[in-house]
Order: sequence, then structure tokens, then C-alpha cells
Amino acid sequence: VERLAPLRRCALALAELANGLQQSALAHARDALQRDHATAPGSRREGYAVLTLARAELASGDALAAATHARAAIAMFTKALSADHRDTGLAHGVLGRALLASNQRAEARKELVAAIAILSEKAAWTEALVKATQATLPKMKMEGVGTWQPSPLATDVTAELSAIKRSGADIVFTIVSGPMGIVLGRQMGELQ
Repeated sequence: VERLAPLRRCALALAELANGLQQSALAHARDALQRDHATAPGSRREGYAVLTLARAELASGDALAAATHARAAIAMFTKALSADHRDTGLAHGVLGRALLASNQRAEARKELVAAIAILSEKAAWTEALVKATQATLPKMKMEGVGTWQPSPLATDVTAELSAIKRSGADIVFTIVSGPMGIVLGRQMGELQ
């Protein structure tokens, strides 16, 4: 792990967040930020590290620090990319969730409409729809909190639904057909 590049440390931190390992994710995100700030201050790459840290802080319950870092990521992405870029939209989504978590609802409404989980069966016909959804959500100031793609013939999707619940999603956007859709509907009802 010591030799991982900053972007890989960010990816590792995000994977750890998905698995509920907030403290380890925080450590890797901080390390990625420290390394990126030393080599590429104010860059798009540093923006990713700052945004990853904001996500880890939010998952760990430090909403104020998450909001501060999300604002910094927005500034970096706006300068390095544009205000309308997908990554800037993702940072706005994290900022909105951090503001909600710190009870700053009026300000949060300006930043975020909802956190969206994409649940799509793994099939050729869904690939373009998933990519289009992932690209469109940030432009609408919605944060995609993850994409889950079980088999179209899956008979149990509780692992995916549990991960979606842990992600903090407000809405589950489904792209399904056939047998897995029936299982999905039944198990979503059971979990609520």
C-alpha cells in the first residue's frame, strides 16, 4: 500500500467506504491529498483527492470538514475543468449531503437534489443506459453514490440492497427486466 499512487489511494479509499471501513478510508484519502498537494497543487488530480477526503469525512460523521473539503474540490474542478463538468457536479453532490448532515437544509437545497444509487442488471442492453445515467446525474446536481449490477438471473440481491442502504442513497434508479426484477421488488419491500 505504501507505494500506491495518489489516484489509486483515492480508489482504495472509495472501496473501503463501500465496505464500511471509514477510518481506513480517511487515512488513505488524507495520504492521497498530502501526496497530490506536494506534486500537483490545485490540479484536477488534487481535486479528486480532496473530494475523496470529503466523502470519507462525511461517512465518518464529520459533516463540517466534509463540507469544507467539498467546497475546495468544487473550486479546483471549476478552475481545472469547468463549472458544468461532471466532477464539479459530483463535488456539489457531496457538499449537499454534508450540508444536510450538518442541518444546513436551506443551503443544501441549493447544492443537492438527491443521492442516487443505480441498480441495473448486468446485460449488454443496459450498458449505454448506465453510462448515460452516470453522466447525467451530476449535471442535475444529483450524486451517484454507486452502481450495482447483479446478474439478470439473480435469485438474491440482498447484498446489493444492503450496500445501497449503507451508501446513503435517497433514490434507487433501477434498470431491470425479467426474473431479477421480481426478486428485486420483493426484497426491497422486505428490507423496508
